[in-house]
Amino acid sequence: MEQASDSSARYKPTPVDVIVVRIMLEKATKLPPELLDLMFDQAEYWPHSESTFHRPYTNPRDCFCVTGGSSAENKLVLRCPPIGFVDYHKVGEDFKTATLPPKLADGSAAIEPMGHLTNMEHVQSPSAPTREAGREYFEGSMSQPPALIHPVRKIVFKLRSRDQGWGGAHGDRGTYRHSWTWFEAGLEKFDEDRQCDEACKVSPQNPTAESDNGSRSPTSNLCTCGLQSIHPPIVELPNGALAYHHHVHADDNLKIQCNKTAAREWAEHEVVWSWEDDILPDSLDADRLEEVGRGRGTGTGRFVRNLKLGDVVTVWGKARFGGWANYVESVKVEIYWAI
Repeated sequence: MEQASDSSARYKPTPVDVIVVRIMLEKATKLPPELLDLMFDQAEYWPHSESTFHRPYTNPRDCFCVTGGSSAENKLVLRCPPIGFVDYHKVGEDFKTATLPPKLADGSAAIEPMGHLTNMEHVQSPSAPTREAGREYFEGSMSQPPALIHPVRKIVFKLRSRDQGWGGAHGDRGTYRHSWTWFEAGLEKFDEDRQCDEACKVSPQNPTAESDNGSRSPTSNLCTCGLQSIHPPIVELPNGALAYHHHVHADDNLKIQCNKTAAREWAEHEVVWSWEDDILPDSLDADRLEEVGRGRGTGTGRFVRNLKLGDVVTVWGKARFGGWANYVESVKVEIYWAI
Protein backbone atom coordinates (compact mmCIF):
# COMPACT_ATOMS: atom_id res chain seq x y z
CA MET A 1 0.00 0.00 0.00
CA GLU A 2 1.13 3.56 -0.56
CA GLN A 3 0.73 5.02 2.92
CA ALA A 4 1.78 2.67 5.67
CA SER A 5 0.33 2.57 9.15
CA ASP A 6 2.78 3.16 11.99
CA SER A 7 3.71 -0.18 13.55
CA SER A 8 6.54 1.19 15.70
CA ALA A 9 4.39 1.12 18.84
CA ARG A 10 4.06 -2.67 18.70
CA TYR A 11 6.28 -4.51 21.17
CA LYS A 12 9.17 -6.26 19.43
CA PRO A 13 10.97 -8.89 21.52
CA THR A 14 14.70 -9.48 21.63
CA PRO A 15 16.18 -12.97 21.18
CA VAL A 16 16.58 -13.21 24.96
CA ASP A 17 12.90 -12.30 25.45
CA VAL A 18 11.83 -15.10 23.12
CA ILE A 19 14.06 -17.68 24.82
CA VAL A 20 12.86 -16.71 28.31
CA VAL A 21 9.18 -16.83 27.35
CA ARG A 22 9.66 -20.18 25.64
CA ILE A 23 11.34 -21.69 28.71
CA MET A 24 8.55 -20.38 30.94
CA LEU A 25 5.88 -21.90 28.70
CA GLU A 26 7.72 -25.22 28.49
CA LYS A 27 7.85 -25.48 32.28
CA ALA A 28 4.30 -24.24 32.87
CA THR A 29 2.43 -26.13 30.14
CA LYS A 30 4.56 -29.18 29.24
CA LEU A 31 3.50 -28.59 25.62
CA PRO A 32 5.50 -30.34 22.89
CA PRO A 33 8.09 -28.20 21.04
CA GLU A 34 6.12 -28.41 17.77
CA LEU A 35 3.07 -26.81 19.37
CA LEU A 36 5.17 -24.10 20.98
CA ASP A 37 6.70 -23.33 17.58
CA LEU A 38 3.20 -22.95 16.15
CA MET A 39 2.13 -20.66 19.00
CA PHE A 40 5.12 -18.37 18.55
CA ASP A 41 4.56 -18.19 14.80
CA GLN A 42 0.86 -17.42 15.18
CA ALA A 43 1.66 -14.67 17.70
CA GLU A 44 4.53 -13.43 15.48
CA TYR A 45 6.66 -13.41 18.61
CA TRP A 46 10.00 -13.25 16.82
CA PRO A 47 13.26 -11.36 17.26
CA HIS A 48 14.22 -9.08 14.42
CA SER A 49 16.83 -6.76 12.96
CA GLU A 50 16.27 -3.20 11.76
CA SER A 51 18.35 -1.47 9.08
CA THR A 52 17.83 2.14 8.09
CA PHE A 53 19.04 4.47 5.35
CA HIS A 54 17.94 8.08 5.81
CA ARG A 55 18.99 11.15 3.86
CA PRO A 56 16.50 14.03 4.06
CA TYR A 57 16.01 15.79 0.75
CA THR A 58 17.19 19.40 0.98
CA ASN A 59 18.29 20.21 -2.57
CA PRO A 60 18.98 18.31 -5.82
CA ARG A 61 22.75 18.49 -5.35
CA ASP A 62 22.74 16.92 -1.89
CA CYS A 63 20.40 13.97 -2.25
CA PHE A 64 20.46 10.25 -2.95
CA CYS A 65 19.44 9.92 -6.57
CA VAL A 66 19.59 6.93 -8.89
CA THR A 67 19.88 8.37 -12.39
CA GLY A 68 18.73 6.46 -15.47
CA GLY A 69 20.93 6.32 -18.55
CA SER A 70 24.09 6.93 -16.52
CA SER A 71 26.73 5.04 -14.58
CA ALA A 72 24.58 5.69 -11.48
CA GLU A 73 21.47 3.84 -12.69
CA ASN A 74 22.04 0.98 -10.21
CA LYS A 75 22.88 1.89 -6.62
CA LEU A 76 23.20 -0.13 -3.44
CA VAL A 77 21.02 1.66 -0.90
CA LEU A 78 21.30 -0.61 2.13
CA ARG A 79 22.85 -3.88 3.29
CA CYS A 80 21.12 -5.56 6.24
CA PRO A 81 22.94 -7.40 9.04
CA PRO A 82 23.36 -11.14 8.39
CA ILE A 83 20.25 -13.18 9.19
CA GLY A 84 20.24 -13.98 12.92
CA PHE A 85 22.11 -10.80 13.91
CA VAL A 86 19.98 -8.04 15.43
CA ASP A 87 22.33 -5.17 14.51
CA TYR A 88 25.71 -4.22 13.00
CA HIS A 89 27.70 -4.70 16.22
CA LYS A 90 29.57 -7.78 14.96
CA VAL A 91 30.09 -6.56 11.41
CA GLY A 92 30.67 -2.81 11.82
CA GLU A 93 28.63 0.14 10.55
CA ASP A 94 30.58 0.30 7.26
CA PHE A 95 29.00 -3.06 6.38
CA LYS A 96 25.70 -1.24 5.79
CA THR A 97 26.65 0.54 2.57
CA ALA A 98 30.17 -0.54 1.59
CA THR A 99 30.86 -1.70 -1.95
CA LEU A 100 31.95 -5.35 -2.05
CA PRO A 101 35.71 -5.72 -2.52
CA PRO A 102 36.25 -7.22 -6.01
CA LYS A 103 37.10 -10.89 -5.53
CA LEU A 104 37.83 -13.48 -8.20
CA ALA A 105 36.32 -16.98 -8.03
CA ASP A 106 39.33 -18.26 -6.07
CA GLY A 107 38.91 -15.48 -3.50
CA SER A 108 41.90 -13.44 -4.65
CA ALA A 109 41.52 -9.69 -5.05
CA ALA A 110 40.89 -8.20 -8.49
CA ILE A 111 42.83 -5.10 -9.48
CA GLU A 112 39.95 -2.98 -10.75
CA PRO A 113 37.11 -1.85 -8.42
CA MET A 114 33.71 -3.48 -8.83
CA GLY A 115 31.78 -2.05 -11.76
CA HIS A 116 28.18 -2.25 -13.00
CA LEU A 117 26.88 -3.74 -16.23
CA THR A 118 23.31 -3.23 -17.46
CA ASN A 119 22.05 -5.14 -20.49
CA MET A 120 19.22 -7.24 -21.90
CA GLU A 121 20.92 -10.60 -21.41
CA HIS A 122 20.35 -12.81 -18.38
CA VAL A 123 23.31 -14.42 -16.64
CA GLN A 124 23.35 -18.13 -17.48
CA SER A 125 25.45 -19.18 -14.47
CA PRO A 126 24.69 -17.02 -11.42
CA SER A 127 27.60 -16.29 -9.12
CA ALA A 128 27.78 -18.36 -5.94
CA PRO A 129 30.23 -18.89 -3.08
CA THR A 130 32.92 -21.51 -3.63
CA ARG A 131 31.99 -22.95 -0.24
CA GLU A 132 28.89 -21.44 1.35
CA ALA A 133 29.44 -20.74 5.04
CA GLY A 134 27.59 -23.12 7.36
CA ARG A 135 26.03 -22.60 10.79
CA GLU A 136 29.29 -23.00 12.68
CA TYR A 137 30.70 -20.01 10.77
CA PHE A 138 28.19 -17.72 12.55
CA GLU A 139 27.22 -19.47 15.79
CA GLY A 140 30.35 -18.38 17.63
CA SER A 141 29.37 -14.74 17.11
CA MET A 142 25.77 -15.19 18.31
CA SER A 143 24.26 -15.67 21.76
CA GLN A 144 20.94 -17.16 20.58
CA PRO A 145 21.33 -18.53 17.03
CA PRO A 146 18.14 -19.73 15.31
CA ALA A 147 17.72 -23.51 15.46
CA LEU A 148 15.97 -23.77 12.10
CA ILE A 149 17.77 -24.11 8.76
CA HIS A 150 15.37 -21.57 7.22
CA PRO A 151 14.35 -19.33 10.15
CA VAL A 152 13.09 -16.14 8.46
CA ARG A 153 9.38 -15.44 8.83
CA LYS A 154 8.85 -11.94 7.50
CA ILE A 155 10.62 -9.01 5.84
CA VAL A 156 9.11 -5.52 6.02
CA PHE A 157 10.37 -2.87 3.60
CA LYS A 158 9.50 0.78 4.34
CA LEU A 159 10.35 3.21 1.55
CA ARG A 160 10.04 6.95 1.05
CA SER A 161 10.84 8.03 -2.51
CA ARG A 162 9.62 9.53 -5.77
CA ASP A 163 10.63 9.81 -9.40
CA GLN A 164 11.58 12.94 -11.38
CA GLY A 165 7.96 14.16 -11.51
CA TRP A 166 7.53 14.37 -15.28
CA GLY A 167 7.65 12.20 -18.40
CA GLY A 168 5.96 8.96 -19.36
CA ALA A 169 2.70 8.55 -21.26
CA HIS A 170 -0.08 10.89 -20.16
CA GLY A 171 -2.35 8.01 -19.17
CA ASP A 172 0.34 6.46 -16.95
CA ARG A 173 1.03 9.52 -14.82
CA GLY A 174 0.12 9.03 -11.19
CA THR A 175 -0.08 5.25 -11.64
CA TYR A 176 2.53 2.50 -11.32
CA ARG A 177 2.30 1.62 -15.00
CA HIS A 178 5.49 1.88 -17.06
CA SER A 179 7.50 3.29 -14.17
CA TRP A 180 11.22 3.10 -14.82
CA THR A 181 12.31 3.78 -11.24
CA TRP A 182 12.10 1.07 -8.62
CA PHE A 183 13.69 -0.87 -5.74
CA GLU A 184 14.97 -4.43 -5.93
CA ALA A 185 16.02 -6.89 -3.24
CA GLY A 186 19.44 -8.48 -3.44
CA LEU A 187 21.10 -11.43 -1.72
CA GLU A 188 24.66 -12.02 -0.58
CA LYS A 189 26.22 -15.06 1.08
CA PHE A 190 29.43 -15.61 3.00
CA ASP A 191 32.11 -17.77 1.40
CA GLU A 192 33.83 -19.89 4.03
CA ASP A 193 37.07 -20.00 2.03
CA ARG A 194 37.50 -16.24 1.91
CA GLN A 195 39.62 -14.59 4.57
CA CYS A 196 39.63 -10.90 5.47
CA ASP A 197 42.49 -9.22 3.61
CA GLU A 198 41.69 -5.70 4.86
CA ALA A 199 40.05 -4.79 1.53
CA CYS A 200 36.83 -4.19 3.46
CA LYS A 201 38.41 -1.18 5.17
CA VAL A 202 38.73 0.86 2.00
CA SER A 203 35.98 1.27 -0.59
CA PRO A 204 35.61 3.50 -3.67
CA GLN A 205 32.73 5.27 -1.92
CA ASN A 206 34.81 6.14 1.15
CA PRO A 207 38.51 5.53 0.41
CA THR A 208 39.83 7.13 3.60
CA ALA A 209 37.41 5.57 6.08
CA GLU A 210 38.34 2.58 8.16
CA SER A 211 35.92 0.15 9.76
CA ASP A 212 35.41 0.30 13.49
CA ASN A 213 37.50 -2.67 14.56
CA GLY A 214 36.08 -2.42 18.05
CA SER A 215 32.61 -3.21 16.75
CA ARG A 216 33.61 -6.49 15.14
CA SER A 217 35.23 -9.57 16.59
CA PRO A 218 38.90 -9.58 15.45
CA THR A 219 38.75 -13.35 14.92
CA SER A 220 35.73 -13.30 12.62
CA ASN A 221 35.43 -12.84 8.87
CA LEU A 222 32.02 -11.22 9.15
CA CYS A 223 32.96 -8.38 6.82
CA THR A 224 32.41 -7.64 3.15
CA CYS A 225 35.66 -9.48 2.28
CA GLY A 226 33.82 -12.76 2.79
CA LEU A 227 30.66 -11.92 0.85
CA GLN A 228 29.61 -13.14 -2.58
CA SER A 229 26.70 -11.41 -4.32
CA ILE A 230 24.04 -13.82 -5.59
CA HIS A 231 21.54 -11.16 -6.69
CA PRO A 232 22.70 -9.18 -8.54
CA PRO A 233 25.23 -11.72 -9.83
CA ILE A 234 28.88 -10.92 -10.41
CA VAL A 235 30.30 -11.36 -13.92
CA GLU A 236 33.80 -11.10 -15.32
CA LEU A 237 34.19 -8.59 -18.15
CA PRO A 238 36.40 -9.19 -21.22
CA ASN A 239 39.14 -7.04 -19.69
CA GLY A 240 39.19 -9.21 -16.56
CA ALA A 241 37.41 -6.69 -14.33
CA LEU A 242 34.43 -7.75 -12.22
CA ALA A 243 30.99 -6.14 -12.34
CA TYR A 244 27.52 -6.50 -10.91
CA HIS A 245 25.19 -7.69 -13.67
CA HIS A 246 21.87 -5.78 -13.80
CA HIS A 247 19.05 -6.44 -16.23
CA VAL A 248 17.42 -3.55 -18.06
CA HIS A 249 14.01 -4.60 -16.76
CA ALA A 250 13.03 -5.17 -13.14
CA ASP A 251 13.29 -8.74 -11.86
CA ASP A 252 9.67 -9.61 -11.03
CA ASN A 253 10.85 -12.04 -8.35
CA LEU A 254 12.88 -9.37 -6.55
CA LYS A 255 11.13 -6.08 -7.36
CA ILE A 256 10.08 -4.60 -4.02
CA GLN A 257 8.28 -1.51 -5.24
CA CYS A 258 8.34 1.03 -8.06
CA ASN A 259 7.56 4.72 -7.81
CA LYS A 260 4.44 6.22 -9.31
CA THR A 261 5.08 7.53 -12.79
CA ALA A 262 5.73 11.28 -13.07
CA ALA A 263 4.64 12.02 -9.49
CA ARG A 264 6.42 14.91 -7.77
CA GLU A 265 5.02 14.15 -4.31
CA TRP A 266 7.03 11.96 -1.94
CA ALA A 267 5.30 8.64 -1.33
CA GLU A 268 5.69 6.14 1.48
CA HIS A 269 5.28 2.44 0.81
CA GLU A 270 5.30 -0.47 3.22
CA VAL A 271 5.80 -3.85 1.58
CA VAL A 272 5.65 -7.11 3.54
CA TRP A 273 7.11 -10.38 2.29
CA SER A 274 6.03 -13.36 4.40
CA TRP A 275 7.09 -16.99 4.56
CA GLU A 276 3.38 -17.85 4.30
CA ASP A 277 2.86 -15.97 1.02
CA ASP A 278 1.53 -18.23 -1.72
CA ILE A 279 0.61 -16.12 -4.75
CA LEU A 280 1.36 -17.68 -8.12
CA PRO A 281 3.07 -15.26 -10.55
CA ASP A 282 0.48 -15.92 -13.27
CA SER A 283 -2.58 -15.48 -11.02
CA LEU A 284 -5.10 -12.66 -10.63
CA ASP A 285 -3.61 -11.91 -7.20
CA ALA A 286 -0.26 -11.34 -8.91
CA ASP A 287 -2.00 -8.91 -11.27
CA ARG A 288 -3.05 -6.93 -8.20
CA LEU A 289 0.52 -6.89 -6.89
CA GLU A 290 1.62 -5.43 -10.21
CA GLU A 291 -1.13 -2.81 -10.07
CA VAL A 292 0.28 -1.44 -6.79
CA GLY A 293 3.86 -1.37 -8.08
CA ARG A 294 5.23 -4.69 -6.81
CA GLY A 295 6.90 -7.52 -8.69
CA ARG A 296 4.33 -10.14 -9.60
CA GLY A 297 6.72 -12.92 -8.54
CA THR A 298 7.33 -11.52 -5.05
CA GLY A 299 4.15 -13.01 -3.60
CA THR A 300 5.34 -16.62 -3.72
CA GLY A 301 7.15 -16.43 -0.37
CA ARG A 302 10.16 -18.27 -1.82
CA PHE A 303 12.67 -15.52 -1.17
CA VAL A 304 11.79 -15.45 2.54
CA ARG A 305 11.50 -19.22 2.96
CA ASN A 306 14.88 -19.86 1.32
CA LEU A 307 16.91 -17.52 3.54
CA LYS A 308 19.43 -19.17 5.87
CA LEU A 309 21.39 -18.15 8.93
CA GLY A 310 24.04 -15.62 7.86
CA ASP A 311 22.45 -14.68 4.54
CA VAL A 312 22.54 -10.95 3.79
CA VAL A 313 19.60 -9.07 2.26
CA THR A 314 20.34 -5.90 0.28
CA VAL A 315 18.19 -3.17 -1.26
CA TRP A 316 19.08 -1.62 -4.61
CA GLY A 317 17.73 1.55 -6.18
CA LYS A 318 17.17 1.37 -9.94
CA ALA A 319 16.37 3.78 -12.77
CA ARG A 320 16.44 3.31 -16.52
CA PHE A 321 16.75 5.60 -19.54
CA GLY A 322 17.65 9.27 -19.73
CA GLY A 323 15.47 11.64 -17.75
CA TRP A 324 14.29 9.03 -15.24
CA ALA A 325 15.47 9.47 -11.65
CA ASN A 326 14.76 7.62 -8.42
CA TYR A 327 14.99 10.06 -5.50
CA VAL A 328 15.38 8.17 -2.23
CA GLU A 329 14.87 9.80 1.15
CA SER A 330 14.63 6.74 3.40
CA VAL A 331 14.64 2.95 3.35
CA LYS A 332 14.04 0.76 6.39
CA VAL A 333 14.16 -3.03 6.44
CA GLU A 334 12.92 -5.20 9.30
CA ILE A 335 13.74 -8.92 9.18
CA TYR A 336 11.94 -11.28 11.58
CA TRP A 337 13.04 -14.84 12.30
CA ALA A 338 12.05 -17.75 14.53
CA ILE A 339 14.37 -19.13 17.21
